[in-house]
Amino acid sequence: MMERPMKMKKLVLGVVATAMMAIPAIAQAATGWTTGSVNMRTDAYVGAPKIITVPAHAQVQYDPRQQKNGWFLVSYAGRTGYVSGSYIQTRFANAKPMFRGLPPRVGFYKKPYWDNQHQAWYDGRRWYRNGIWYNSPSGFSFGFNFNGG
Repeated sequence: MMERPMKMKKLVLGVVATAMMAIPAIAQAATGWTTGSVNMRTDAYVGAPKIITVPAHAQVQYDPRQQKNGWFLVSYAGRTGYVSGSYIQTRFANAKPMFRGLPPRVGFYKKPYWDNQHQAWYDGRRWYRNGIWYNSPSGFSFGFNFNGG
């Protein structure tokens, strides 16, 4: 019967230690994006319990100095945990600018201009990217290419 309270104490101490480690990480945080859907874990290894699945291209906060075996301590959606560093992309590290593509030739409201924030052509009503018109910029408003091409 004594074994159960000891396990609970270890669990509580582990949670407190993780929370204390998160405080300096958030204070010195950098912004990054996930390159694919990735599991946030309680510790820096694949077998650690999963906290949440962070979707592809999600913005996360992390401290590049807080690494553990190639994993970063990150914050996303109010949760803090470890994500493999191979799934974290910064705006400047290995990111290639996206090719602008040609503006639309027909179907626009006003003469389109290049919208740097959303990396697409904008005509005052809709965005045009890769031959497709979008009513909102959701799904492509990251400003760089995650696939490296």
